Amino acid sequence: MKNSFAQKPDFRFEILNRIDEESNIFISQFKSNRNAAEINGLIDHPWVLEGKLKDENYLFSSYSEQFRYFWIKIFNENNELVTGSLLLLRDGHLKIPYVFSTAEPERFIDFLSYYILKNKVITLTSYQTDINRLIETSKKFPAIHQRDIERRYMFHKNLISHLPENFNPGFQDGDGDCAMT
Repeated sequence: MKNSFAQKPDFRFEILNRIDEESNIFISQFKSNRNAAEINGLIDHPWVLEGKLKDENYLFSSYSEQFRYFWIKIFNENNELVTGSLLLLRDGHLKIPYVFSTAEPERFIDFLSYYILKNKVITLTSYQTDINRLIETSKKFPAIHQRDIERRYMFHKNLISHLPENFNPGFQDGDGDCAMT
């Protein structure tokens, strides 16, 4: 019932099936471990297929009833692309493998709120710390399952001790195999 009152954001956004040329040019200005062609490769060749089949001999599920990628474009008041993001929706669970933005994340969070309600999202997995902080304080964001998770396996602890203090590898969630499942 409450989802029927979800209002579409009052700014321009687009939901695409893959990264277009405008987005390709936009994300090429960011430090990234994957480019648009590689991200489109994930979209075009998913590891998980839609279907009700279960493979009992495979440890990880290779099928889901719903498994879709979406490329989101958000524009500012001057109709300029300011945020591009890859979303993965799997059986009601939403992940944010990539976010590229030149703007504060408020519009992206407003879009996420709308998207979550319209698509009946159960959980959101986001390792985007700036976005997570704003979601926690947002009064508009829908109540969904929330818990803190920390990933410590990107670098071995012995390697971390040799890295500069403010080292930032620029990793996003999609840089691992999380973007594929």
